[in-house]
Amino acid sequence: MKSLSFLRFLFAGLLMVLVYSTGVAQESRDTPFYVEGITYDSEIPRPESIIGHPLGHRIARNDLLVQYMRTIAEISDRITGETIAHTHEGRPILALTITTPENHSRIDEIKAAHLALNDLQAIKKLLRICL
Repeated sequence: MKSLSFLRFLFAGLLMVLVYSTGVAQESRDTPFYVEGITYDSEIPRPESIIGHPLGHRIARNDLLVQYMRTIAEISDRITGETIAHTHEGRPILALTITTPENHSRIDEIKAAHLALNDLQAIKKLLRICL
C-alpha cells in the first residue's frame, strides 16, 4: 500500500509540474522591442523583413542574422561592421560599431583613449597630475 500512495504522490507532483510548465511556455512572447514615442529611421528594415518572423517568436538562423547586420551596416551611417573571425563551422563573427557619424571619423582616437585606461602607468601619471 505504501508503494501505491507513493506512486499517487509522484503522479500528482508530475502533473503539477506539467501544468505549470505548459502555462509558462504559453506566456505572451510579445516583447516590446520597439520603444513607444521613438521615431525610427524608416530606411532601416525591421529584422522580421529579413529573418522571416517577429523577433522572439522562433530562433533566428545565423546566416539571416548576419545578413540583417550587414544590411543595416550598408544602409546606416551610424553602423559599421567587419568580420573579425570565423567559427569552427566557418560562420562569420561580426563586430558592429554603432555610434554617431562624427565618432566614426575619430574611432581610432576613441579606441586609443579607451585602451589608455588600461595602462596602469598612464593612470598613475594622470592621478599625480590631478592630485
